[in-house]
Amino acid sequence: MHEYLEEQAAHRLTWIVIWLIVAACLVEAVRWSFMFRTTLMVQGEVLARVLFHSIPRKGGDFLIVRGGQMLVNGVRSLSA
Repeated sequence: MHEYLEEQAAHRLTWIVIWLIVAACLVEAVRWSFMFRTTLMVQGEVLARVLFHSIPRKGGDFLIVRGGQMLVNGVRSLSA
């Protein structure tokens, strides 16, 4: 009887350790996924700043309006 209880406790402890490892792997995967998305967002922001800064515009033009017009014209030229 004593050996059975020890074996059952060891079996339960083994499964607890396995589930803790699985949970740690899931947490780490979510953390890396979040870090990857954040890095892409920062890179996208830097790219947008570089692109919008390089757009030639007249004084008084709003940069977002001029950039939007160029984007629409670019999409139209690709679809034509």
